[in-house]
Amino acid sequence: MFRLKGHYFAISTFAVAEVVKELFSNWKWVDGPIGLDAPVLQQGFYNFMFYKTKMPYLYTTLAFFLVVMVLTFHMERSRMGYYFRAIKQRPEAAQAMGVNISLYKQYAFMISALFTAICGAFYAMYILHIEPATVLSLDISMKIVLVTALGGAGSLWGPLLGAMILIPLQEYSRIWLGGTGMGIDLIVLGLLIMLICIFEPKGIVGILQRLTRQKG
Repeated sequence: MFRLKGHYFAISTFAVAEVVKELFSNWKWVDGPIGLDAPVLQQGFYNFMFYKTKMPYLYTTLAFFLVVMVLTFHMERSRMGYYFRAIKQRPEAAQAMGVNISLYKQYAFMISALFTAICGAFYAMYILHIEPATVLSLDISMKIVLVTALGGAGSLWGPLLGAMILIPLQEYSRIWLGGTGMGIDLIVLGLLIMLICIFEPKGIVGILQRLTRQKG
């Protein structure tokens, strides 16, 4: 999988997610497809459970968002960030300059897994139940990739722009189509990934950069 490039590398991770989903669906220690229930504990930040109001969850989400943005901002300007961009844009040139492509792709996996695991733990504490069909679904995998691809991979503001457009669009289409449109949103997501890969690999950020250059 590390031999693939760009969006093809991201799309190939879908297969990994599906394998992990099947493993957890047949793992008796986590009750297989039934999933696990989080214990209901005393309300407060110590147990991170709130029953009277959801505002603490909102503030926690905003705080984590700011932390991730700051960390990403500094990483983007670090040596690792330059290596990531070099691998994305010119992998052969990066390898010729001595960059260990496989190693830094593993670093990217680890950093991404760290942030995703924290969000997953937050989600589990919020809904008090997790199951493979919910937290390891193909819908989530596609949404993560498409948000990044739509906004612009390899940029700080790209995923944020992608999420601001995609998430409301998906929720609106789900409400508009109702139960009769079940699965159509996944088809639309797949088509969007294909169109972005073909016509605008840099996403919305690439479009904005091109418009800025034309005005200049």
